[in-house]
Amino acid sequence: MRNLEILLGAVISGALLTLSTATNASAQVCTSLSLTSQAQVDAVSCSSVTNGVTISGLDITNLAALSDITSVGGVLYIQDNPVLTNVDGLGGITSGV
Repeated sequence: MRNLEILLGAVISGALLTLSTATNASAQVCTSLSLTSQAQVDAVSCSSVTNGVTISGLDITNLAALSDITSVGGVLYIQDNPVLTNVDGLGGITSGV
């Protein structure tokens, strides 16, 4: 996956949920995602993210709501998620953009 990196264990502070979207036929494209809680993860409705994803939250237990995402541009950071045991919800990512 070009331009796609998974970094575990880094620390990022002050993360915010950023959903800047534009509709592309039936797919929703987000410019970036910074997810710091399970509620924010569950609220995502993107099929593509153009400028990176950060997932970092003490209560994030699963990423199932992210299963519709098929491409991520930039960097995918997964860090500081002590109760997250798998990343199965990211299995739909097939390309970096």
